[in-house]
Amino acid sequence: FVITVASFVTNAWLLFLMVILFTRVHGVRLRVQPFWKVELLFFAAALAVALATAALPLAHAGGMRYELVRSGWCHIGPQPHWARFVLYSEHWVLIVLIVVLMVDVYAKVLPRLLQQRH
Repeated sequence: FVITVASFVTNAWLLFLMVILFTRVHGVRLRVQPFWKVELLFFAAALAVALATAALPLAHAGGMRYELVRSGWCHIGPQPHWARFVLYSEHWVLIVLIVVLMVDVYAKVLPRLLQQRH
């Protein structure tokens, strides 16, 4: 449960930081004042989604359950097969968004870096 919640919140926080970096690189001005309220709201929403999703195996919803980690990296029981998809798809969506934003920011910043070197 703790691993599932912590990994989702970590990925959500990285996505939040990448969105901030993306807006700065592309010159988008956020007109939300004070900004800490947006940050707090995003963190609360990410924590709520993480807790709700991580609680599914605790409640044995749809036959999902947590198991002790013996080998490999997965702590979700193998039955039913869709349980891993439910718990890990949200992580993969966040990771893909983070990577897409990183590549976009890198592509935007790379010419500036090369120009500064010359």
